Amino acid sequence: MTIAKNIMKIKNIGIVVIFFIIIMMLELGLRISFPVKYADITSSYEYSETLGYKFKSNIFNVESTDHYKEDITNSIGLVNIEENFLDFSNIVYTIGDSYTKGTGLMFDSSYPFYLSLFLNNENKLSTHFEKNYGVLNLGTPGYGLKQSKIRMDEIKNKSKIPDIVCYLGSENDYHDDLLFQSGYKHKHLVHRSPYWDKWYMKPFLIVSKTQIMSRIKILISWIRQEKILEKTKNKNHISNSQKMLADFSNLIKSNNKNNIKTILSWSDPSSNSYNWLKNYCRENKIPFADWNKIAQDYKSKFSTLNEKNAHSGGHKRSWINYMIALAFFNEIKNFEVN
Repeated sequence: MTIAKNIMKIKNIGIVVIFFIIIMMLELGLRISFPVKYADITSSYEYSETLGYKFKSNIFNVESTDHYKEDITNSIGLVNIEENFLDFSNIVYTIGDSYTKGTGLMFDSSYPFYLSLFLNNENKLSTHFEKNYGVLNLGTPGYGLKQSKIRMDEIKNKSKIPDIVCYLGSENDYHDDLLFQSGYKHKHLVHRSPYWDKWYMKPFLIVSKTQIMSRIKILISWIRQEKILEKTKNKNHISNSQKMLADFSNLIKSNNKNNIKTILSWSDPSSNSYNWLKNYCRENKIPFADWNKIAQDYKSKFSTLNEKNAHSGGHKRSWINYMIALAFFNEIKNFEVN
């Protein structure tokens, strides 16, 4: 009987060992051949009671996968190298998601960075940087307009109030707002999260960085999102920007009340959202940064240019961000003329 028990124990131990060997081989195979690559550096974020998550302050994070990623923020968590905007004559807030932040590119290739160069160096023969417009980059990946507006209101209490607000919308903004309102975004795996910072969750945080668990997280996240967004499927015939009409109206009314000018635009020119928002702005005399018109004119002369990055970070190439900045620049200059 004792011999039989010992044999059974050895078999059980062998099964466990084989199981772990298979898991390790699977993890190694996934890591080498089919690794999950995130567009952002997850360690750059921290928990926010009002926003779910936000950028940490004073970070300089770099990471390399199939492209080089770079996150730089100042002392109040803006994607800026400038610390003090008191010397600038005018203040511009650029709000939005990853397309505003500049995901997929280096820090100095975002459209707000280019916009700052345009606005503060109008004499093209000079390299002197005039402090005419302080451009604050509030862009945060995954933010919808509701989150962006909350973030904007928080920054107003920490920096100068804006004269102009530039909003670059995206196709996922409407859904991002729904996820935010449901509480989904308050449970992301970020630093100081009350959900994940407990001592008994530490082992899970370590395991969550594996390739196997990354895929399980993606699956669970997809299932949770589908349940939350199920109720919106009856609105699929309406463009995503049109679904946000009330939010646009609230943003513009709030800004007008405080003598703040608003410029709108959209990141996906091939979507119905881009054209709907463009028409909405024209009908209501709201400035619209029509960057696609400029980009297509340029692309007609250089047809081989690609608009999207070819790596896992996705998003726009730097020349497109340049065009987006140019479109916003033109609208801001129109304010000066009028």
